[in-house]
Amino acid sequence: MPFRLPIKQNIQNLLNMVKFFKNIFYRMIFYAGPFFRSLTENEFKQKDIRKILVVAIGEIGDVLRLFPLFKAIRTSFPGSKLSILTTLPGNHDVWTLLPQSINIDEKILLDLKGFHRGILGKLSFIRDLRKKAFDLTIDPSRGHGMGPNSIMSFLIGSPHRVGFQKGGIGFLHTVKVNFSEDEYIGRQNLRLLEAIGISDSYFDIELHLPSPDHFIINLLSNLKDPVVIMHPGAKWNGWYRCWPQRKYAELAKTIIRDYNASLLLLGDDSEKKLTNWIAKEVGHPNVVDMAGQTSFSEVAVIIKYSHLFIGNDSSLLHLAVALSTPAVGIFGPTLPKQVLPNGPFFIPVCSDIFCRPCYTHQPLFNKQCTHRECLERLSVDQVMAAVKPMIAVRYKCTLKDKTATA
Repeated sequence: MPFRLPIKQNIQNLLNMVKFFKNIFYRMIFYAGPFFRSLTENEFKQKDIRKILVVAIGEIGDVLRLFPLFKAIRTSFPGSKLSILTTLPGNHDVWTLLPQSINIDEKILLDLKGFHRGILGKLSFIRDLRKKAFDLTIDPSRGHGMGPNSIMSFLIGSPHRVGFQKGGIGFLHTVKVNFSEDEYIGRQNLRLLEAIGISDSYFDIELHLPSPDHFIINLLSNLKDPVVIMHPGAKWNGWYRCWPQRKYAELAKTIIRDYNASLLLLGDDSEKKLTNWIAKEVGHPNVVDMAGQTSFSEVAVIIKYSHLFIGNDSSLLHLAVALSTPAVGIFGPTLPKQVLPNGPFFIPVCSDIFCRPCYTHQPLFNKQCTHRECLERLSVDQVMAAVKPMIAVRYKCTLKDKTATA
């Protein structure tokens, strides 16, 4: 027992030192990279492309925004082999939402918490990828992933590497596209293809939804209209991006009072504690806590046939917007027009505090916020002002119609 604390401290000190030198390394690249950009330039010839790798490392929302890119690649390189490098398992539900016309030949899992953990694991993984001899690597990484993923793309050895650059980070790509902090990421993803002569301006996300099963039909049939979905959580940096749970509870009470709405709380297993607290705090029979009880594809169907979605900047908000379900997004440190497209069925709500947005997917981001004032300042009345016009955008078909047209 006496030895545990010092060992833990030494390990933590070592990890902090590694992180410190890693930050110095990427800062050196950021400032020195522009001087070496010309060394990696390479003439692109579309006829030479037979094997394509897309780096799709990220969370569910990141992958959803890549669906239009996958489609454009399939259209422009019909005879090529398309491989996807991802941290989401090949059996993850998000892949079932891909339109059937988008055929992915291979999903390659980067297991950062298992086989590919640490430097040796990653080098072994890269060695295996080099053997596949890809002709083209397309890397839409930005934010923290821009530096390490661009280096990995370089080491994989494709003669043609297309990706974003910010400062000097990204200079190892043979075709570089400046990453913008105020343009929708889905649109910017297609700019990577435009840089190699492939033009496609259709960046709407198309989804393939399964037909509602008996569980979903029974659930929706027994709910009072309007049906309002609420997702109070977020996977990545939740504390940093989530509106306070007490305000979600107050918002739920207000919506039930004003509209006698059915309120569905959604989330995964890790968010059950949060949704359970809100359900108990509201204490009304119209609240149904579904966190951890549905697959991602089932969630997609539920959102599709609901009247309104309310949530933080998270995967389910991206899903709701892609499905054209009326949605209210609550934003703190991120910029709505960067992460979601403009549309008639979506209203973002955010405060005008001077320090936001502080996260715009910059590669050298250093989160120092301790107050979350941008989220704390947002009142329930401000969110309700967005809810009122969006809840009025109603689905006119009955459940029977919904089931028949699914």
